[in-house]
Amino acid sequence: LVALTAYGVSNLDILLSKTWHHLQELDLARPNVQEYQKLIQSKCFPNLTTLRIHEIHYSQQEVDFSFLGQAPHMPHLSLVEIIGYPQARRFIVEGGKLIPIREDILPTQSDLIDETLGRWFGVEV
Repeated sequence: LVALTAYGVSNLDILLSKTWHHLQELDLARPNVQEYQKLIQSKCFPNLTTLRIHEIHYSQQEVDFSFLGQAPHMPHLSLVEIIGYPQARRFIVEGGKLIPIREDILPTQSDLIDETLGRWFGVEV
């Protein structure tokens, strides 16, 4: 299992009850921001590279998501997406900080699109 979408998980402790060694991408929808703090400090996702947070309806002034850059047990975490914050925001994780990515850059889709187009048309994009 390389990617997991866990929108319907009613209790984050279910995910945190085991170690997901091969998981690289995690999509979550949690209404409580404190749950993400618990997730970031856990040792359950040692190879996570991408964290997508869905259905967050807070204004930037209300919630500080900078803690998402400080994941001591996720050394490969490099991309955080916050969907609906009040608009989608993407960040690179670097040195314990979240660095905003320009809105016209779509880092999670570019590789997929290039690979898919190449397979469809038999060319390298």
